[in-house]
Amino acid sequence: MKSIAILLMTIVILVGLLLALTPFAGSLFFSSAGTSGQMARPEMARMALADWFKAPPDVLNDVQGIRQSAPGKQWSRFSFSTSPNHVRSFIQHKHLVQKPLTAEIMQHVFTDKSLPWWQPEALQRETWFTGEDQGNRISLIYNAQSQRGVLVIQKMQLANE
Repeated sequence: MKSIAILLMTIVILVGLLLALTPFAGSLFFSSAGTSGQMARPEMARMALADWFKAPPDVLNDVQGIRQSAPGKQWSRFSFSTSPNHVRSFIQHKHLVQKPLTAEIMQHVFTDKSLPWWQPEALQRETWFTGEDQGNRISLIYNAQSQRGVLVIQKMQLANE
């Protein structure tokens, strides 16, 4: 009888330790716990970005995109190449405002180390563009010399959440 009590106590302690250590182990193996993402096929990402830019899809090159979500949040990230004229039209059409690109903005709006292709720092810009459009926050960094840009579109409020 004494050995059964000791065995049960050992099992309870081990289960408790396992449950206590699970979040730490999960964060080691899964870098974005609580965030899910759906990579878009390049052609679908190009079509979605062309829709945002109100431009023909063939003017957008090297497009990569992902739609991500976390509890109460949803956003899309696009990396692309296009001419400065198309970006200028997009900025004017969406009434985006140019602001200084601080380390804090880069960290909170643009940084996502879980995506190897997502490298807004490589654009080496000191400013960014931001604005709102139909319940979405738009954030854009663009380098006219390399004709490369990144775009983040975040839903400001999700319905029924």
